[in-house]
Amino acid sequence: LQNLGVDVLEVTAKNPIENLREKLAGYDLVVTHYGFTAFESAAANCAVLLLATSGLHKKLSKKYGFVCVEKNQLASKKLRPLLDSPQALNNKTFKALLEAEPSGLLAPGISPLSSFVQELSFAQKFSCPVCGPLQLDGKVLARTRTHTFRRCPKCGMAYLSFSSDSRVQYEADYFGSEYKAQYGRTYLDDFDSIKAQGLRRAKIIAGAGRFGHARILDIGCAYGPFLAAAKELGFEPYGTDISQSALDYVKDKLGYSAVLSSFADFDPREAFGFKNFDAVTMWYVIEHCPDLKSLLARVNGLLDIGGVFAFSTPSGSGVSGRFNRSGFFKSSPRDHYTIWEPSRASGVLRKFGFKVVKIVPTGIHPERLSFFKNISQKPFIFRLLALFCKALRWGDTFEVYCKKIKEAR
Repeated sequence: LQNLGVDVLEVTAKNPIENLREKLAGYDLVVTHYGFTAFESAAANCAVLLLATSGLHKKLSKKYGFVCVEKNQLASKKLRPLLDSPQALNNKTFKALLEAEPSGLLAPGISPLSSFVQELSFAQKFSCPVCGPLQLDGKVLARTRTHTFRRCPKCGMAYLSFSSDSRVQYEADYFGSEYKAQYGRTYLDDFDSIKAQGLRRAKIIAGAGRFGHARILDIGCAYGPFLAAAKELGFEPYGTDISQSALDYVKDKLGYSAVLSSFADFDPREAFGFKNFDAVTMWYVIEHCPDLKSLLARVNGLLDIGGVFAFSTPSGSGVSGRFNRSGFFKSSPRDHYTIWEPSRASGVLRKFGFKVVKIVPTGIHPERLSFFKNISQKPFIFRLLALFCKALRWGDTFEVYCKKIKEAR
């Protein structure tokens, strides 16, 4: 600055400043790089000059109306006109946004800056649920406004690596109005159809384990439709869930043994008086666990050699994941930490002592193939494409049935 004829009176290092906008209002010019300080300065009616610290910062600076200079432009002939005319540094794009929203916006359609910063303060970063925090972050698969998804370079699992919107409460309403909003009716309204699916699943488990009367534990049993199906096929059913209303229904209405507990805190000996089961199931539960490593190791410990572990989960390689990738990740529930794929399931489960014996693609939706319009009005083609999707395991959900072949390390 002295080379440009600007007097530098004092340079002072400051600790983090609260109410930065008010502090910046006392200055004529702020020189910084693209970030929150730039927007705070513009909101305080202070002229802003940005330095391009990277190609991305340069693009973002220009996109949002800031004047930005690069390293090779730090010369008198470039900077002097800017410093002589501070009005040229006023951010007109941001000023227009301020007039539309007094709190200040990051961009059209984005929440006020202060709200956005507050939202980020609650954000969480997640490591690969299989390999843990020592594994390097993998390739980014997708980003939404609140989430980032990556693929682990070691085990291949797709997982949620960043979220500013992952807080979920599984209360009674989760199975009531929330369930109804997604499926058109409440969980209890859907009980019989879920039980019918449970009967099919229990038959596969009985065949895979080649056992008759056996103990089966359903983790996340909800209101117990699978427990009812397992009982009907001769199993001795047990359940766990974290919803008190669901557990009350299972115990009082259905008469099955179940405990209120998260799986991490579950003690089978304390809950039921014994340690091991012949089969353990999780129907659309496994994707809700951010620590898959601990979960799979615990499941292994609950089973004897030859015991069956079965679960269902959304598929990242179904029709939606393949042909509407951005929409798939955008609609992925905020508490889904892993995105399983049939082709990678065996490799992950093998690490924890399991051998996959059967994979069943479910959620077959050929109508979601964007290049086939009005397919539902052509029954023959619809059925043909449904068989094609099933053969290729292109279901938007799938079920995994595996056996314990060794103890987890």
